[in-house]
Amino acid sequence: MADTLDQIKALLDRERNALLQGDHNKLSEITDELEAAFSGLSMDALTEDDDKKRLLNIKDIAKRNAQLFDAAKMGILTARDKLTLIKRACSELNTYTVDGDMKDVIVGTSSVEKRA
Repeated sequence: MADTLDQIKALLDRERNALLQGDHNKLSEITDELEAAFSGLSMDALTEDDDKKRLLNIKDIAKRNAQLFDAAKMGILTARDKLTLIKRACSELNTYTVDGDMKDVIVGTSSVEKRA
């Protein structure tokens, strides 16, 4: 049992490092390994108090990683929203009327006429 708990803790530490580095490819690999490790874990085999303490420690580490996942998700969503605003700013122009209403300004394409 101790080997499985050690393996899970090591995987959670690798997961934390991958989250901090933004290595999404490594995260998917670690997730598969974690699923396999947890499937081999049996609650009935936890007989020693030491194993139970280690399992609680693993639970705390997993909570910490969940917070990192949430923060990474928020960062990605924020970046997506900023990119959307930048893209929109390049393709349209909005201004306000005297009454304070938003108005789209039509941006025409410029063309150059060549004369011989």
